[in-house]
Amino acid sequence: MGGCLYDPCFALLTRNYGLKAKGPIVMITFFAGLSITVSFSLTTVVSNYFNWEASVLVFSFLLCCISGPFFWYGTSESSIESSQRYTRKSGNLNKTLQYLLPKPIFWGLTVMFSAIAINHVMLISQILPILESKGATASYSVLVASLMGPMQVFGRMSLIGMERIAKKDFPTIQVSVVSSVILCISSLALFFADSFWFLMILFLIFQGASFGIMNIVKPVITAELLGRANFGVISSIVGIGYIWGFALAPGLAGAISGTWGYDMVIKTTFIVALIGLVSLAISLFPGRRNRQPLLP
Repeated sequence: MGGCLYDPCFALLTRNYGLKAKGPIVMITFFAGLSITVSFSLTTVVSNYFNWEASVLVFSFLLCCISGPFFWYGTSESSIESSQRYTRKSGNLNKTLQYLLPKPIFWGLTVMFSAIAINHVMLISQILPILESKGATASYSVLVASLMGPMQVFGRMSLIGMERIAKKDFPTIQVSVVSSVILCISSLALFFADSFWFLMILFLIFQGASFGIMNIVKPVITAELLGRANFGVISSIVGIGYIWGFALAPGLAGAISGTWGYDMVIKTTFIVALIGLVSLAISLFPGRRNRQPLLP
């Protein structure tokens, strides 16, 4: 699913809107972020009345009969205003790689995006047993998990609201650094949640808001630092670790929890988020004075 939904959608929006893509991305993710709440609730109802196989069939039907047709129309040239159409240019993959691979900022972004995906998905895939291990009841754990989507929306709308109040767009680099710091704090809050119950609420807000913000900043900062030309190729290369993080994180979390327990899962997510933050910070120093997009 990660290979055919969010990333190509954001790449398309960034190609068409450029550095102004944040607004359209926020509008899409505003509704998409609520899907977590709907999916947890719908899955619970269908599974209780039928079985988990029925849940898979229900979501498969929704993807094929609702999402698919809308994606088809949304990516057609007829749905894009002429003023927003982006002239296609043939790109050379080898030339693009020659530009990207030697650049520290490319590796910094790649590691940071990978760390964000691993951190979030490790926690989400084990969120119910993790919360129960911290003393939460089963119903309360489901409630917290269901609110993760709205917290993502809250983070995105908070960012847009603060920019409206300040009457300026915040630098994407600063937003990324702050979000990475908050992501680290969310893991710490969850680790100590068994001693202080309010930290579970803090974890929910920080984890959801920071991940939600990074989802809309990800394509914008990629275009800002690496250029819009061949953006689809560049975005896919930078996002390889992000997609693999989504794919491998559930298995990694399961293996760690089965061997060392859920506290070790939380510790691992903190370390991973910290690695992403440090990698981005280090990669920014070589070009902090004259930072220009690698490609026009």
